[in-house]
Amino acid sequence: MIKTFTSSIGIPILLAAVSIPAFAELGNPRVNQLGYIPNGPKVATYANHSSSPLNWQLWQGNQLVKSGTTVPFGNDEASGEYVHQIDFSSVTTTGDEFKLRIGNDSSYPFEINADTFMAATFDSIRYFYHNRSGIEIETQYTGGGHGSYASDSKWARPAGHLNVSPNKGDNNVACWPGTCDYSLNVTKGWYDAGDHGKYVVNGGISAWKLLNAYERSRYWGDNTDFPAPGSANRITPFADDMLNIPESGNNVPDILDEARWQLEFLLAMQVPDGKELAGMVHHKMHDEAWTGLPLAPHEDPNTRFLVPPSTAATLNVAAVGAQCARIWDRFDPAFANRCLSVAEKAWNAAKAHPNMIYGNDYNNGGGGYDDLNVADEFSWAASELYITTGQSKYLADINTNLAAPEWGWQGTQAAGVMSLATVTSYSNSGLRAQAQQSIIARANDLLLISQGEGYQIPLNVDSFYWGSNSVIGNFMILLGLAYEFTDNQDYLNAVGRGLDYLFGRNALSKSYVTGYGQNATKQPHHRFWAGALNNNYPWAPPGALAGGPNSGLEDEVSQAALNGCQSTPQTCYVDDIGAWSTNEITINWNSALFWVLAFYDEYARQDTALNHVPVANVTVTPTTGTAPLRVTFDASASTDADGDELTATWDFGDGTSGEGMVVDHLYTQAGRFGSIGEISDGNGGKVGVITFIEITGDQSNTLPVAKLSASTKTGPAPLTVQFDGSESYDNDGDPLTYHWLVNNQLVGISSQLSYTFTNVGAYFVELIVNDGKADSVAAMTTINVTPPVTTGDLSCSVSTNTWSNGYTASVKVTNQGSTTLNSWQVNLLLPAGHTISNTWSASFDTTKSPIVVSNAGWNGTLAPGASVEFGFQAGFTGSYSAPSCQ
Repeated sequence: MIKTFTSSIGIPILLAAVSIPAFAELGNPRVNQLGYIPNGPKVATYANHSSSPLNWQLWQGNQLVKSGTTVPFGNDEASGEYVHQIDFSSVTTTGDEFKLRIGNDSSYPFEINADTFMAATFDSIRYFYHNRSGIEIETQYTGGGHGSYASDSKWARPAGHLNVSPNKGDNNVACWPGTCDYSLNVTKGWYDAGDHGKYVVNGGISAWKLLNAYERSRYWGDNTDFPAPGSANRITPFADDMLNIPESGNNVPDILDEARWQLEFLLAMQVPDGKELAGMVHHKMHDEAWTGLPLAPHEDPNTRFLVPPSTAATLNVAAVGAQCARIWDRFDPAFANRCLSVAEKAWNAAKAHPNMIYGNDYNNGGGGYDDLNVADEFSWAASELYITTGQSKYLADINTNLAAPEWGWQGTQAAGVMSLATVTSYSNSGLRAQAQQSIIARANDLLLISQGEGYQIPLNVDSFYWGSNSVIGNFMILLGLAYEFTDNQDYLNAVGRGLDYLFGRNALSKSYVTGYGQNATKQPHHRFWAGALNNNYPWAPPGALAGGPNSGLEDEVSQAALNGCQSTPQTCYVDDIGAWSTNEITINWNSALFWVLAFYDEYARQDTALNHVPVANVTVTPTTGTAPLRVTFDASASTDADGDELTATWDFGDGTSGEGMVVDHLYTQAGRFGSIGEISDGNGGKVGVITFIEITGDQSNTLPVAKLSASTKTGPAPLTVQFDGSESYDNDGDPLTYHWLVNNQLVGISSQLSYTFTNVGAYFVELIVNDGKADSVAAMTTINVTPPVTTGDLSCSVSTNTWSNGYTASVKVTNQGSTTLNSWQVNLLLPAGHTISNTWSASFDTTKSPIVVSNAGWNGTLAPGASVEFGFQAGFTGSYSAPSCQ
């Protein structure tokens, strides 16, 4: 039966005869409590056990705007709810005080405006100024900058850790006792999270996200290229004088000034020349013991120490230093040169010390940030250095495959892939296209996951662990880039739905961003923003992202409040300042939030009056050869979103130049030439592309080309590696001879080599190819042999839950010994045809066979008789056979 009634404005409304609860529930339907943008998706989620469609209404004040029926989704495992979807994307009305209603239930109010996310964008980046170390936080800079709140003295504080009592200070920090004989000045940087520690491996990826957001932006990012900030649509966080920070107005984009504060800390953490391990970078620095809450930075009385260097930290600095060098080259060449010098020194040091792995040591007083696999950091650093320098020596370490299910401070390979995909200043090697395709493929996986979830987010039931909101944020970055590469609206809509989740469209109807929404996080775990504990301390300003639901419940407050939530992990969250495992805030989480907000706000406030920088599409053929060599530079496929006619000028790198969208140039001398093409739209928009041309000088006899591949580059001893040089060739057709050297010792003379490394260490492998005419060339790679995998007194068992072509597996590891283990490691044997798509609660090294699985940072301690569980999701082809472990 259908019932009708007429609204106050005379619109007939049809209501299905479906049972609706008599009581009124506020916050259901679940909505983005901040709001929506006119040109983006507008979806809500309604929790109700009815399996039939339900009638919904969208009201603005007393005006009915739109009505429709829900689409039942069904049971959502992560929330434990039966949910319905509401899509009102067709609504074009703008304003505030919108509410969705179903029967007596009502959503929280929200707005629909083009600038809905503008203030949140600016507030999310203001987070970093508030958490600076080594500088007074002045009242005049505590607010404003196009954000949602005014400056206020309650957020001001003296400079932290500057050797003013009771601080011991950061300007002369010694190494952890017994680990080195020097001190470093590391006063700058951002406090990492709720504590006062500063960590290179988390600080590096956090700075990278801000810098990548700047590099991604379609604008150049300074006041000469941006319209004057008079129109709201033309306000951008990527220009100077926008963020209300002490450096505003210095003709450098404020976002770069903010990132530089962190970069100065990262650069300062490098081991000095003349010292053992020179060039390596200290993993972190923090107090000798944990401090309590509340505690402002300038009140911290503890001595602080440098934790020993690690390969992971060193590669973080190599990567971000290279990124810094190419960005600051146009603003501060001296700083750019310093960044590149530190980056290259760090790279060389990491290559010399590839196995300095930080485990779970020195964790009293600071977060662990252990990282047992650094292959991803090598790929990231190599990508950034190659983009900046164009030197082919970095190519061997670059991996554009995004097989890892997620990325973040511990899994950084995706950062290098994203830089390769977005930055155009590198030679035409095909890497950019490969990188973009990898990101698009990963984004497609994320779309599939979100389609199977009731709240339409790219997280399944097993992915709600520490910092789950950051996982969503990082995934939205990949989805945003996929949209930019394809213009496929599905990716952009997925970004919008992810933001909806963070701002309240979730099982708790909770906005996880402070200051945004009627039911927003108020008590993030933070030592200074501790008003919940003491009125002498401030509450958090708007714009801080809480870690979010975490079924691990590692802290006592969360355990007491949420015990039993694990079966519905999206509900494993408590807004309490003591709940550090669900409610902490960190720089890497907020950097992801800023990246996504800046991207989405830019899309929302698109203004056709703005001039867009051209998109360069340049081919150069050939890039190698003997002199004289005629090279064609072709920019004819470049495009401009404004329809402006494009022109191109060329610096060929040999002292000559040219003009034209397609030009030929004759190189007459041998050498390596960096050619620069500048594509201009004639309206102030320019983009440059660098290509490296290598010319040999012998016209009568060309050098052979050496090509080397290795079946693996890392693994436990003894490690057998298959080397192949058979793709080497000589353009003259001369027969080739092959010489293989391991650490400068001859080990083989054929085109292929099988070699077993029996001892742990780094091995330098070189293939020398000779054409019989006294011409030799070499190809090189490094093999890292790790300690043999031993399981000690561990036992493990695997249980699976299968379906037609996939399964989830739970692995239980038990300490059968008599002593407590501080870390554990087991081998996972995966049958042929099985592919892992997702993992949780452990670190998986899939480059090894069998797969080596190690504890996560939080579950390494295993008492005698105690057990820990981790899991993974996999697909398979053919008939199913069970995985096993040992």
